Order: sequence, then structure tokens, then C-alpha cells
Amino acid sequence: MDKEDVDLLNLLGYLYLQYGKSDEARVVYGTLVELAESNPLSILAYAYCLVRCGHYAIALHHLDDVDGGDFQPKARSAYRLLRGNVLWHMGRDEEARYELSLFLAMERKRARLDPANNSLIVKSAAGRARTANAAARGTELAVSVGGGREGIWRRVLRFIAKKELSAKRET
Repeated sequence: MDKEDVDLLNLLGYLYLQYGKSDEARVVYGTLVELAESNPLSILAYAYCLVRCGHYAIALHHLDDVDGGDFQPKARSAYRLLRGNVLWHMGRDEEARYELSLFLAMERKRARLDPANNSLIVKSAAGRARTANAAARGTELAVSVGGGREGIWRRVLRFIAKKELSAKRET
């Protein structure tokens, strides 16, 4: 599979997840993991889709495959959270507590080093504070639904345009 096809499948899987289509995203990321040179982030996305569909044992198997993967700190933190969630659903409470404690330690360290670094804990606490403040004022919280997706659609259109241009050049 060439890089453009891998990028397209990654984008398609991401879009499915954004719109709550976990089963379709699972198929896309499963294809990526099986056919493409799978990187740890693709396997992590596939495991997340498996968890959303309730396939915990398979998700744990794939998470075990990327345990020593080369992740950025934010992705490593997400890995620990996902693994803890899977273990918890499988009834392995002690292991789940250990993974979740590692997740919390990593997030606290990231928040201490740079409080504005989009730490998962910091983002969650900030979101809860905004919601609580809006509820206290009796106003509704304005949420931008399409704001983040607008950039995705530009990338999709750019990708399609590049494919069309390359097809015209080949003919």
C-alpha cells in the first residue's frame, strides 16, 4: 500500500470515529493494521475501535503488541488510559488500577511541566469548569460543532484534488 492510500484510510477511519461509526472505523483501521506497515498509532486507533465495539480481549492483544512502541508522551498517556479501561472491563482490577495510576502520574507530570500543554487532565478539568460556570450563570455553553471538522474536510478535498491531478498527469 502506498503512502497516499494509508493516509486516506487513516483519514477515513478518523472521520468514522468523529461521527460515532466505531464499527466502520474498526474495519478501516483493521485493514490498515493488516495490509499496511502498521505503526503504533494505527494499532492504538484500532484497539480503541475494538474497545468501542466491545471486543476487549482482541484489543488487549493488540495493545500488548505495541507495549514498547515509540509514542509521544500524549499518545503514551492515551495508551495507558485505554489499556487500563480494557483491563477494567475484563475484570482484571489490580492491573487496571496499576495502568490507570501510570496514566495519572504521566498526566500530572505533563501538567506540572507545562500547564498549557493540552494535558488530558487539564483539558478535562477546564471543560468541567466551563460547564459548571455556564450552569451557575444559567446560560448555555456555546459549543462549536463544525469548527474542528472544517479543517478535516479541507484535507479531504485537497487529497481528492491531488489524486485527480496525478491521474491526469499519468494519462
